[in-house]
Amino acid sequence: MTEWYTGNYSILEGVDKLGTVNIRKGDIIVHSSGAVVLRCPACAAMQFGYAKILNSPKAPSLDRPLQCGSGHCKRCGVWFTIKNGKAEEAEPAESPKRELPRKLMKAGVKQSPKLKFEEK
Repeated sequence: MTEWYTGNYSILEGVDKLGTVNIRKGDIIVHSSGAVVLRCPACAAMQFGYAKILNSPKAPSLDRPLQCGSGHCKRCGVWFTIKNGKAEEAEPAESPKRELPRKLMKAGVKQSPKLKFEEK
């Protein structure tokens, strides 16, 4: 883990593809699909998530918290958000419970177990 990076986060203007620039701490790329690409403020791992950008490109805010690793391949598992260009720790967001279609349940498919993050 590195020291928590509070900011200044800003949007890279005119960049919507990852391969065209080396993303540094504080840089946010907004892809045309709505995805945002930025570095985790806790461990500096590159993060991909979906969030709307609010406020100005020089001091953006995200409309929702993101989790390092987006809940899959977690490096540190911290939840964070960006408010007015500054990174803040955030409470975990509740993901909506998805019901399996009746057809799948009849076929024997069961709900997957909730993944847990274990501290090392």
